[in-house]
Amino acid sequence: MRVVESLAKMIFFPTYSPYVHVDHIDYFLKRFQSVEAIQEQIKTDYEYYLYSHLGEGVGYLGIQWEEDQAVLSKLYFLPEFRNQGWGLKALDWAEERARIQGKSKMELVVNENNSSAIRFYQKHGFHTLKAVTHSFDNGHSVQDLILIKDLSLD
Repeated sequence: MRVVESLAKMIFFPTYSPYVHVDHIDYFLKRFQSVEAIQEQIKTDYEYYLYSHLGEGVGYLGIQWEEDQAVLSKLYFLPEFRNQGWGLKALDWAEERARIQGKSKMELVVNENNSSAIRFYQKHGFHTLKAVTHSFDNGHSVQDLILIKDLSLD
């Protein structure tokens, strides 16, 4: 879990600082990507998976299980490991894991300004369900898109 926490810090600031205030990134990391937060998530309905290369963590994914669908809660890779097939392999694996669990849909939330992630998910069968504003108790709000994919079509 410490590796995931460390990866999150290395990934979030360069990825999100162009359109999310640094104070909110710091809050988000502490609230949702700290060791303590991950431990609490795993106690409920989350699973985390670490991806490594040459013995070093390079990315991770998190899946949350809901009654009728899987939520791809996290899919992050270090910048130097993007556009090399890691994300697609992780996504394909997560979708197969969801099918094995009997889920016919996969949903995820992506910041509306994260155009590269949106293109990636759309290219692989996700479509926009709706736009939402998420407000946090630190006073910050972000504009997100909820994307969904019908897993029974693959």
